[in-house]
Amino acid sequence: MVGRVLIDCPETGEQVFAGMILDEAAFAAGIADVQRVRCEACGQIHTWSQDDAILEKLTPDQHRFRLRRRLVR
Repeated sequence: MVGRVLIDCPETGEQVFAGMILDEAAFAAGIADVQRVRCEACGQIHTWSQDDAILEKLTPDQHRFRLRRRLVR
């Protein structure tokens, strides 16, 4: 199963999409580098690492919908 990587916005406390979709094995193997993302909640750029992230599991239908929506934009 695949999922979206989420982090907590330090400004608002909201969980936000960190820009990665991974399967459980890839997430468990770890994200090697410190990452940067423009936050959907506050607009700032946040740095984060594996310790800051969780994996929000997506059903196959949710994953297909998100991919299709990205390709259409």
